[in-house]
Amino acid sequence: MKKVNKEKKENYSFADGFIYLFGKRFELKIADNFHIEENTVFAENSEVLEKNLHKLLVNYLNNSVRKYEELMGIKKPYQISVKKMKSRYGSNSMQTHRLHFQIDLVHFSYEIIDSVVVHELAHEFYRNHQRGFYSCVLEYCPEYYSLKKKLRQKVYA
Repeated sequence: MKKVNKEKKENYSFADGFIYLFGKRFELKIADNFHIEENTVFAENSEVLEKNLHKLLVNYLNNSVRKYEELMGIKKPYQISVKKMKSRYGSNSMQTHRLHFQIDLVHFSYEIIDSVVVHELAHEFYRNHQRGFYSCVLEYCPEYYSLKKKLRQKVYA
């Protein structure tokens, strides 16, 4: 059995020199506090960067989920959480009435993020991925399949 390396791995490398944020490429630079100016994101380290990216994504998702809940006629608002997930970009827990989203979505365009939101909210009506499910998704996100392809290929814009 392999031992798990418990050392904390940094997710964002300042050595790369750039980061995608909501589909737009930004330079990534070290600074005393987190802020965004024109085409540059500043943060003191990867932990501070990740914490602030989390906040930005939660804020966007709160607005997006509320918008699509209204459009789709969902009466009871979902709770939203953002976390690291290895195998999916989103999930819908009917038991807790909570939507979970992958933190890496913060790198993708708003349009791509919204396609994940619509996908997860469609589970309100269809638990599985049957034909009716995709009809529902396509009603609110007509470009779903091309956006899903971009998501899987990590095309951020």
